[in-house]
Amino acid sequence: MKCILVFLMMLLSVFTMAEVLLVYQGFGYILGSADPQSNSFLIELPKGAWVEPSSIIVSGVPEGTRTSYIPEDDLKSLLRRNVGKEVIWYFANGDSQRMQLIDPTPVLRDSEGNLYFSPQGYPVFVDSSYKGNASLLVEMPEDPLDEIEYSFRVDGATWTTRYAFRWIDDYLHVTGNIVVNLSFSPGERQVMLVAANLGTGKAVTRSFAAVEFDTAPDITTADMRIYKIERSLTEGTNLLAYVSRFVDAEKRYVLRGGSMSSAYAGLDVDILIDELPVDLAAGSVEIWDEGFLSGIASIENLVKGDSVRLSGVARAIELQGRKTTVLDTSDPGAFKYTTHYWVKNLSEDKHEVVIDDSLPRGAFNVRVHVSGMEQVYEAPSDTPDRLILDLLVDKEDVKEVRVTYSVRR
Repeated sequence: MKCILVFLMMLLSVFTMAEVLLVYQGFGYILGSADPQSNSFLIELPKGAWVEPSSIIVSGVPEGTRTSYIPEDDLKSLLRRNVGKEVIWYFANGDSQRMQLIDPTPVLRDSEGNLYFSPQGYPVFVDSSYKGNASLLVEMPEDPLDEIEYSFRVDGATWTTRYAFRWIDDYLHVTGNIVVNLSFSPGERQVMLVAANLGTGKAVTRSFAAVEFDTAPDITTADMRIYKIERSLTEGTNLLAYVSRFVDAEKRYVLRGGSMSSAYAGLDVDILIDELPVDLAAGSVEIWDEGFLSGIASIENLVKGDSVRLSGVARAIELQGRKTTVLDTSDPGAFKYTTHYWVKNLSEDKHEVVIDDSLPRGAFNVRVHVSGMEQVYEAPSDTPDRLILDLLVDKEDVKEVRVTYSVRR
């Protein structure tokens, strides 16, 4: 938390506004500065926002300073504050009478000395003030020497992100909306959206921009990047369209051995982006193909230049696969396995397909036959236990792959 507070003070030095609202995923923080002219002053809180009192930090004040949370007025607080004063009480039958408020229960006394305990009706407070906003009262033992800074957490401020990935003429069009939900009006405060992994102990290098992506971030640290919202936000749900562009991407059909059985099933549909041209915030993704919703996925925070793979966002219908494995235990020195893969193409176009499976640790003498013809197989250097095979399946055709390997007993 200490490094966050240092960052907040740095942010205040950049923006000249009195207060800034930082919106994280799940909560918000308000930070501001003040130049009090006396040893006590009030900090007004946003109406409708729940402030976590234990999160209040006021910096730059003398030792011994006391900070008190004062809630907004309601009937009980007005009754307590007007004890001993005269109020006008409107009874349930429509009559009204000026009486003295003796106790906030309430107990009232009329001009003849009669007491009324919790009478039915409602009061009108004469010449009394009303606080519609909660506030923080800062009381210092002496005047501060310099400007002070403060911060506190507010619940009822959060954001999420939703995307639509649409295939259009072999290009992927990415549309992104940020949904900012506020239980209070931010007023004139500058609103900043923050992407960060708080409390994980890892530096965050992935980020997003809520404005143009080519614009440099206003604040950059090793842990987060923060971009300001240019348009004003209101209480309730705010929708911000923050990205809309075409992205070079590839649709790939994958037979994943771990999800295949002896019965034919649709192949996984993956989306591959070699180099992301924009920053994307974490959020949910809808995949659209030929104008129809074909899959749902999610992404983490991604930065420009990232290589992205959305795995299994949909299941193909016309491209199907199955897998069987046979174990031969006749060799006393090793187990011998034979795995068959079949890929069936029911469409009128040929398609590239990837077989993605794993081999037991220590597998040796791996041999691959495609449609009866042996192929040279080289295991990936970084993942030697992974089986990756590329196939081209003609239209209305079935491609058979046989893989044999041994594992020492």
